[in-house]
Amino acid sequence: MPEQYKITSIEPQKKRKDRFSVFLDDSFALGVSADVLLEFGLAQGQEISAAFLEKIRQAEEMARLREAAFRLLSYRARSVYELTMRLRQKQYDEHAVDRVVDEFVSKGYLDDLEFSMSFVRSRMALRPAARKLLVHELAGKGVEGSVARQAVEQAYGDTAELDVARKLVQKKSGIYRAGNAGDRKRLYSFLQRRGFAAGIIKQAIETEWEKEG
Repeated sequence: MPEQYKITSIEPQKKRKDRFSVFLDDSFALGVSADVLLEFGLAQGQEISAAFLEKIRQAEEMARLREAAFRLLSYRARSVYELTMRLRQKQYDEHAVDRVVDEFVSKGYLDDLEFSMSFVRSRMALRPAARKLLVHELAGKGVEGSVARQAVEQAYGDTAELDVARKLVQKKSGIYRAGNAGDRKRLYSFLQRRGFAAGIIKQAIETEWEKEG
């Protein structure tokens, strides 16, 4: 491999106007973003070394990695662990992924506490559950236990789990019948899957269905 290259042409790419094709010694070498082009001051006729070319490649890799990370976050919020795993699945270098993730954390693009609180608020609005289950689900997303518990407590606020369970019983009362033993068992199982303790489930069912009786 020659130690020196000459940039013989820099051409805008047809499908991506914000990207450019760089030709070295009349042969296509690599594509770069406009940011990398400006960062390294690349220009036609410029001579660059193999070491400098490698720095350009690494910068471009980081730029593409950041773009991929932003794209993933544009679809939905993610925990630090989730974003790290998704980027690694795309076959990016692990050290580069860790650098970008650390950069995103330092800039506030990634925040496990904010992510967790948003997750819990959404979960409580759509599919209410007990604190224990919410902490477990956040753990599955790679959120540290102490952060998950803090988020659940803050998002849950002063709401009592019994009140949440009672509202679920009220909601299901249009489907399950209070006098039917099978329905009572199915309702118990439903609340159990939502993470509620046996005592809370029993009290919620008895309180709500006694009112009906």
